[in-house]
Amino acid sequence: ADVCLGFWALATGMFGAVQSYAPLLAKFGMADPAAGFRRLFDGMLDGLGWKPLTREWDWAYAYRRIECDVFADEVKRATAGSPPDQAG
Repeated sequence: ADVCLGFWALATGMFGAVQSYAPLLAKFGMADPAAGFRRLFDGMLDGLGWKPLTREWDWAYAYRRIECDVFADEVKRATAGSPPDQAG
């Protein structure tokens, strides 16, 4: 529970900082803060021994597979700029 609370608190603070200070972050070369945060969390989880370790898995491939296999419709809509289906 401590680890979950810690990551939740870090994520909340980080995303708040991105929303509030995006121009300042860009000025200091953080063009993609989410990627930097992901690397931070990867390193912290690796340090805790969370498996699979970052170096043991091809995460870029895994993300592509998730986009294609799990969220294909959502990715298609997001990249096309069309709103989601309005059933009802």
